Order: sequence, then C-alpha cells, then structure tokens
Amino acid sequence: MLIENFIQNVNRELNRTRVKLMNIYKKQKGINYTLLKNNWKLILEDESNVTHGRFFFNRSFRSLVTRRDILDYLLGLDCNI
Repeated sequence: MLIENFIQNVNRELNRTRVKLMNIYKKQKGINYTLLKNNWKLILEDESNVTHGRFFFNRSFRSLVTRRDILDYLLGLDCNI
C-alpha cells in the first residue's frame, strides 16, 4: 500500500509539472504545447520501454519520428520533468 501511494504521488507531481509547462507554452507560438498535450503518457512510461522501434509521421515535427525521439524532445524542454 505504501509503494502504491508513493507511485501515485510521483505521477501526480509529474502531471502538475507538465500542466505548468503547458500553461507557459500555451502563450508562446510553437509545437511544445501540442506535444505536451498529446504525448503526456510518454513522460509517465518507463524509459526503457520507449524504444526506437517504429517510425510514424508526426504532424508537429512534420517528419517521421519514433516515440523515443518525442520523449527525448519532451525531456529536453525543461529540467523539472
């Protein structure tokens, strides 16, 4: 029970940080807000599970990317994540 509570608190704090970043980027022009809004689950996933596997077209980047590319970009936005 204690571990579940800890994990839930970590997830909540990550989500709060993401929403704060989204509010900052919402006022600016660019792709950061959209990427944070649409790919929030990547931040919560275990980093070892996000691989360089399949490429798909991402409208925000306007190119072929992997889920790992998006995660690396999101983690590079702010040191608080």
